[in-house]
This record gives sequence, structure tokens and C-alpha cells, in this order.
Amino acid sequence: MYSELQEKSSAFSTFNDNRSFLKTIDSLPELGQAKWRHIEITVDGNVTGPNGQPMSETVELWMRDPVECVAELIGNPTFHDAMHYTPIQEMAADNDDSDEEPDRFFEEMWSGDWWWQVQGALPADSTVAPIILASDKTQLSTFSGDKQAWPVYLTIGNISKSVRRRPSQRAMVLLGYLPVTKLHCFKLQDRSNQGHRLFHRAMRHILQPLAKAGTSGVFMTCADGHIRRVHPILASYIADYPEQCLVTCCRENRCPKCKVPPPERGNILSSLLRDPNESLRIIEDNGEEFEEYEAQGLRDIPEPFWKELPLVNIYRCMTPDMLHQLHKGVFKDHLFKWCTSRKKEEVDARFTRLPPFNGLKHFSKDISTISQFTGNEHREMEKVFIGVMINLHDEDPDIVVAARSLLDFIYLAHYPSHSTSTLQQMKEAIDSFNASKDVFIRTGLREHFNIGKIHSLAHYIPSVIDYGALDGYNSEISERLHIDFAKSGYRASNRKAYHKQMVTWLERQEKVNAFARYQDWIATLHPSTSTSSGPEQTSHSCHDSGPCENEEQEDEDEDEEAANQELPGVTNEHQTDVLNQEIPTFGRAASPERLHHAPLTAICADPDPEETMFGPYQVSKKPSLGYWSADKIASLTGAVGFEAELRAFLIRESSLIPASVLDFISEYEYGMYRQFKRTLPSLRGLPGDEYTDRVQARPATPKVPARFDTVLWLEDPEKAENIGVG
Repeated sequence: MYSELQEKSSAFSTFNDNRSFLKTIDSLPELGQAKWRHIEITVDGNVTGPNGQPMSETVELWMRDPVECVAELIGNPTFHDAMHYTPIQEMAADNDDSDEEPDRFFEEMWSGDWWWQVQGALPADSTVAPIILASDKTQLSTFSGDKQAWPVYLTIGNISKSVRRRPSQRAMVLLGYLPVTKLHCFKLQDRSNQGHRLFHRAMRHILQPLAKAGTSGVFMTCADGHIRRVHPILASYIADYPEQCLVTCCRENRCPKCKVPPPERGNILSSLLRDPNESLRIIEDNGEEFEEYEAQGLRDIPEPFWKELPLVNIYRCMTPDMLHQLHKGVFKDHLFKWCTSRKKEEVDARFTRLPPFNGLKHFSKDISTISQFTGNEHREMEKVFIGVMINLHDEDPDIVVAARSLLDFIYLAHYPSHSTSTLQQMKEAIDSFNASKDVFIRTGLREHFNIGKIHSLAHYIPSVIDYGALDGYNSEISERLHIDFAKSGYRASNRKAYHKQMVTWLERQEKVNAFARYQDWIATLHPSTSTSSGPEQTSHSCHDSGPCENEEQEDEDEDEEAANQELPGVTNEHQTDVLNQEIPTFGRAASPERLHHAPLTAICADPDPEETMFGPYQVSKKPSLGYWSADKIASLTGAVGFEAELRAFLIRESSLIPASVLDFISEYEYGMYRQFKRTLPSLRGLPGDEYTDRVQARPATPKVPARFDTVLWLEDPEKAENIGVG
């Protein structure tokens, strides 16, 4: 297959027009991509048409074989270092001085109980491929129109969650497009239930190959080159609350995981979990067991798609959705409204008065005037909400206690790695809220707590024990994929019969991505012939002495418009050749005609990232504040000793700078930057858990106040680590 790509690679040199370009892409071979299938489903309604016959409707289903998708993912060599094939149990080192049991850790899916239990139910030579599905209906047309798509995504729990959460890694693939229709062939009162039946009918078509593959297994070539008997088993289903109820065949006023009656949802306590076999029996015999059917709040779906899937408990598969349950639900829709009721003006004022700080969003506008929030804005509000609440409710301080308990739970739920100790802390946070939540009823802010999203908190700890940390099952992952797998394809279509055009567009994108992987593979085999020379190094210079555009722009906007660039490293071993290298200047001569030597360069640039404590730092391509003289720096920033300190620094750090350069330091103008960034290592020692630190130094402008961050710099790495900054 790669030989075919090698033959085709020369075809990418030139193109006469768009048609020749697309024909070249279409001629590329498919490297393991699952093929698309198109199925038409006919739905017979109960509305009589003009001809006196019942009306019917034909809908389209686009899908791929899930077994082929699993084989594509588990065999992708790109995921070799992020792939796991067996369950494990991670325990803390034994402490001989303590009689307590050591902590057990829950991070990836393979560290949870679900994988252990499924592995024990299969033959000894079997490899489990835990399937994670996600579905979410999304709007395609903007401003007007009702064009929608209903994509279904698939990934596997063998891949590390830090990889499968990143859309650029393409560890989550599009499995199909479910039909979206109004079902006008049915009477109005029947359309909702018939729409649910159509969903399960379409999903049954898509997932049918899993019934045999999950039972008998399929031999697949894995990312490490070994061939294993793989059993793809549905493990988790990522969805928001309405879609969770749709998948589990229960009504939207019920819990999709347990049998708790609606009036008893106020107490965050575990209830009897639903049993899929019992639910199937009650649905089939709902005439004889109508009371139990109503008590459990089930829907009349005779053939749920999960009925024939092996080793699947669909209710257990419903993992918590932190985006809609915690941020948009528990915090924004409930806790925030309860705590700020009757005090909106004061809350708005407190949010705007909060001083800016690195890592915190500053809300310059009144919170109450914002009509729509994103998940990121909810998280930013949660960071400072307790500070805003201080002394806000002097009449009853228990309000702050209840708010603190819920926020503690939200923070703990987001941990990328859990232990039995952190799970105990989550339980204590829930118990604390249960004990103090009546304060909202006493103060008239709430009448009851029969709220589904509040009740869902009871299922978080069991889900962590079953599947590991919950940040790998957030619906934010699938919502972000809508851009790549739905909206971009729709915008490339002519808006008519768009599903077919979206599939064609996606196939071409996947072929181009496969071709890019081929080029990367060739580069690893023949490094000397690789055309990639790494990131392009551009000079930090500017053609005018004034500030770069949009001086009053806020920090976040500046980051979006100005691409950051890593400064080149210069180690001590290479300082002998530094004057012969082409390296960017950090300043420029104010009077170039007076200077007959080389311009002042970044001789003392950042050393090799591998030899530094925190890795490389990044600044924008151009000085955002323009170029300033030493006198201007001293007068506007108060750095009166800048010139003397710079001279001493250059003499101390490098003996290669000619004395003539030092004589003309005052003649230079220096690029002034609003900020620089540096990547800090994870304090928790987790892979991919790095933190980007931003240091800002910005003088005041007519529209933006001054901001100068304080930096704590310790040269001794051991001392820095001891105080928690290394």
C-alpha cells in the first residue's frame, strides 16, 4: 500500500485546476480506512395520504463497519506508545508503618474494574478493545434553515485518554451519520416515540457487526506489530442527558442509570441500578407489567440497539458528562443562580473588580448581561466564585459552605488521576453539600432539590472506579469533533443532498492525512532525505519604531493574532560559532551609520531545552510595543538601572561580545514585548499535564491599565522543587 503512495507522491507537484487536484486525491489508495456504506430505511407511518394509503418516509443512513474502525485504530503505528492491551491495577507503595490498605489509582480505562471484569469473562488469549461511542445532534445551517447532522463517533479505550481527547491526533473516528427527519408520516403525538425507535433501528444497523466480533473475536494487527484476537466490546457511551435517556430507553424525567423515583432525587444517594435484562422484559410485556413499566419510566422501544451486544450493560455505559452536568448544569443553572439571586448588581461589580492574575480570566463586563456562556467561561467563573461569595450572604453563612462543597466536588471530579483517597474526598464533598443544602430552602432561594443533574453526582465515584478518570469521557470531545466531521464538510457542499457530499469530503481529507503519515514514515526511514527542516526561524525585528498593531488589545486577542515562536537555543558548547550563525536580533541600532560592527544579537539566548529546568520560552514574532531606547525604558517602566544591568549581564554571561558593542549599548533600541510564555512541568508527574506560564509586563494605555507580573526565579532546581515551583 505504501508503494502505491510512493508512486502517487510525484503527482502532487503541480495541478492545472481544482478538478485535477481532486482527481489526484481520489486516486490515492485507502490505508486501512473503513469504507462508507449507504442504506435507505423506509418508515411506514400512521397518517393517511392523499391517495388513501398510509404515508411512508425514506431516510438515509451513512455508516462504516465498527470492526474495521477498531482495526484501523488499534493497528495505527502512530499510537504505538499510547496503546495498552491488558488491564492493570496501580497501587501505592506499601508503607510498613501503617496498617491501612495502600491507595489504588484510577487514571486510564485499563486501570478500572470494568476491563478486569470483562477480561475475566473472555478466553485467556483474548484482548479487549473497549469501544467508546459518542453521538450528538448538531446544527449545520447558521442564522436560518434547519439543516442538521447526527454524527456518531468511535474510539477505543486502549488508547491513552490524553491522546484520544486531542482532535489533531485523530484517535476518534466518524462511525456514521444517523438520519435526521421530522417524521411527518406519523401523527404529532406519535412522532417522539417513533423518532426514538428510528434511532435504535439505525444504531442497530451500524453496530450489528459487533455482536459476532465481540463474542468470537477478530484477529487484528496491533500497533506494536503483534497479531491478537481482539474482542470489541461496547464500554462507554458519551452523550448529554437527553441522549442518555434516548439510548437507555427511559423518559427524560428519570435517571438513565438507576431507578430512583423523581421525588427522591433531592438526596444524592445511590439507588438500585437498572438491569438491562429486566428492562427488556418489562418493555416486551408492558401490557402485563404496566405498573412496573410506569414506575421505572421506560419507553416503548421493542428492539434497542444494545439488545444483542455481548457483555454490555448499557446503563453502566452511561459515563458522567461533566460539561453539561457540572459546568452548565450544577454550577451555572443552579448553584450560581441560587447564590446570586437578589444580589446581581453586587455580584457583577465583584467580578469586574477582581484583579487580573495569570491563569484567571478577567470579566470586564457584567456577568448578568451575558446571554450565553461557553464551558471555558464556566470553569473560569468557578475558579473565583468563592472569592466573590465572601460576605455576600451575611444573613446565613451556610450558603458559602454549600457552595464550597459543590465546587470542591467539581474540582475533584476533574482530576486526571484518582486514588481511593481522592474518591473519599469526593464523597465527603457530597456529604457536606447534603448536610448544608437546606439553607437554600430556609432562605427561600429554592423549594426542592428534585433535580436530575444534582442527583447524577451520586454516580461519579462508581464511574471512576469502573472506567478511570472522567476527563476521558467528557462530551466536549465530541462537540469539538463536530467542526471537523460535520460543519466543515457541510460548508464545502452545495447544501443539497449534503450528507453524500460530506462523506466524499471526509474521504478526501482522510486520504490526505494518510499521505501525510506516509511522508512522516519515509522521513523516519531516511532522515537525510527529509525535506522537513523544523520550524522556520524568523527574525524578531520590526520595520517601524512604533508599537505593533492593536496596542490596546487584551492578552488573549494578542495570542490569537500573533503566532508565538520558540527562541533558538545556544549552548555553551556552540558559543565559539555563535557569531557566524544567523540568529535573530533582540534590538536594533538607533544610528546604524555610526556602527561598524555586527548588530547586538541574542548571544545569551535560551539554552538547549533539554538542559533547562522549564523548557523553552516563547514570544511573539514582533515586539508588540515596538522598539524603545534605554532612556525610554527607564522613564516609562521605572527601570532606571536598565543600561548598567544589561552591560553587567552581557559581560558576565559571555566573553565573546566585543568591547565596541558594549560602548554603543545606549545607541540601541530594544524590542519591547507585552508577555512571554514558558512551559512548566507537571507537579503531579502526569504525562501531558504541562502548564503554560504567562508572564506579562505591560505599561498603561488610555484603555488598558498597566500590568506587571511578579516572577519568582530560583536558580537551584532542588530548592525550587522543595517549595513546589520546580
